[in-house]
Amino acid sequence: MNVRTKGHQFERDMVIKLKPIFPDVSTSRSQNRSLDDRGVDLVNTGNFRIQCKAVEKLGNIHTIIDYMDSKMLDDEYGMNIVFHKRNRQGIIVSMRYEDFIDLIKNN
Repeated sequence: MNVRTKGHQFERDMVIKLKPIFPDVSTSRSQNRSLDDRGVDLVNTGNFRIQCKAVEKLGNIHTIIDYMDSKMLDDEYGMNIVFHKRNRQGIIVSMRYEDFIDLIKNN
């Protein structure tokens, strides 16, 4: 499976996994080209801006989250989250510490 196909499949798998929490979740490729261009892979996820990465070597997670921030409009609020999946391993979720603390305080 090539990298692009693998990434798209991971996005579709995450949509299925997140449906019980976000019933209207879908991929940004099918729903919102603008968000897709800004690094958001899943839409209709409340205040969460989610990017999915299905790669063996992720690179710099800070760069990925900073990119998502840099592309957001001034009036858009959201927590940037990166789901990372390697072959035959579980999914890791990464986010900024401040966002994590806000999430914990509000629950």
